Amino acid sequence: MKYRTLGILAICLLLGAISYLVFIGRGIQDRVVDTLPSTSDSLPDSPRNVTVRLGNQEITLLDGRVDVEKEGKVLHLTQEQVVEGDLNDDGRPEAAFLLTATSDDESISATYLATAINSELGFLGTNGIPLPQYASGTELRVAQGVITLPYGTEDTLYFVLVDALLEEVVVDAGVVFSGTLVFSDDAWTFTPCSGSTKSVSSESPSFAALRAIYTTRSFDETPLFMTILATTGENAVDPFQVTRILTVPNKGMCHTATGDALDRASTTTPNDAFEETVASTTSRI
Repeated sequence: MKYRTLGILAICLLLGAISYLVFIGRGIQDRVVDTLPSTSDSLPDSPRNVTVRLGNQEITLLDGRVDVEKEGKVLHLTQEQVVEGDLNDDGRPEAAFLLTATSDDESISATYLATAINSELGFLGTNGIPLPQYASGTELRVAQGVITLPYGTEDTLYFVLVDALLEEVVVDAGVVFSGTLVFSDDAWTFTPCSGSTKSVSSESPSFAALRAIYTTRSFDETPLFMTILATTGENAVDPFQVTRILTVPNKGMCHTATGDALDRASTTTPNDAFEETVASTTSRI
């Protein structure tokens, strides 16, 4: 009788524990489901309606426009030059655009660059980067996963998307190149889309990253396309010092037949060209 009572008690405790775990499990599952965004109300289906971050303030565009108050004045923000291009190598085209802000009396005027990430749930706006005054009539462009914007008379600004953050590439004394990296006969070489093959210095700041990416993505003597930031040295025989790897697109390739280098400085130094991909990869929305 004693053992039967203990057995019944043990069964009751076991059933109670199972019921508790099921209840808790359902509660956890419900909370997880509640935190997932739905496709109907999470992200807009157009880059003209995204929310972007300008400093510490988030602003939401409506058909590419919005008015906000700053310093007691109304600023009119307008989206301009919306350009398509795959910035994160996921096969979906992101949108890069300029955002101009002006007050009625024109005492406040600013221009930002921002992007809208094309996700499965819709377009996700990123941070905006304030721009210096750029030359009138210059065009925002996207190629090889890099955003370029000429400004002044000879300079070009470069930007890349790192995860969900838009970053400016600090060029300093370097040059942006697109081309192919090859490891052959115990030597590393890089061939720009416009220019002759150069050796890559093993003392490069990004040499370890170059070797790791090549080992993962390619094989011996198989060219791997990428866009890099490098310094070239004063002499033509000097090796590349690669300071940063900007993008390694899966389907990147040189298209020198277009003759359309994105680095405007390359009009005087053609070997320093950052080449455009297929023309259709950069299009207006």
